[in-house]
Amino acid sequence: MVAGARWCDTGANQAGKAGRVILNYDGFVDHDVVARRPEVLSSQEFLAKERDQDFGASTDWYNELIRKGNFGQNHYLAASGGNENSQFRISGNYRTKQGIDIATDRREYGLRANFLQKALDGLLEIGGNFSYRIADEDYTNYAAFKQAVRLNPTIPVMDPITLLCITHWRGMILTTRYRIC
Repeated sequence: MVAGARWCDTGANQAGKAGRVILNYDGFVDHDVVARRPEVLSSQEFLAKERDQDFGASTDWYNELIRKGNFGQNHYLAASGGNENSQFRISGNYRTKQGIDIATDRREYGLRANFLQKALDGLLEIGGNFSYRIADEDYTNYAAFKQAVRLNPTIPVMDPITLLCITHWRGMILTTRYRIC
């Protein structure tokens, strides 16, 4: 359902070249949709099969797990240049990705730099590389989707009396979160 989010520095192995400073920017945005959703029983179909009691709601649990407004973005900026004795390249990457499910998110930041300095008429070369990356990820428990196609569709998302979110049902005991949905 969710494509893997991975940092990609298209200039990771490039070195700066002698000449004027060159700036390069690349960016994109994306949005994911469910290609094929499983068939689930409506509340009427569920009740007609007499599988459980009627809690009075009509909930599409699979739909409750999907983030319709998911959004991702990627920005990559690089600068390189130098002269015949000194070259540099520095690049940065910023990426965010909201998963198609309500619990998955990813944020990444990266920085890469390299330089080359020639001395003593080219007899000595001093170079260096630097790379730094931060990735913050939150992933869903995909068993929730398995439960979503099995869960009684007459259970409400919110407890109508306390207005608290229902988080577990059966095998995991009916409980509520201590926050408003």
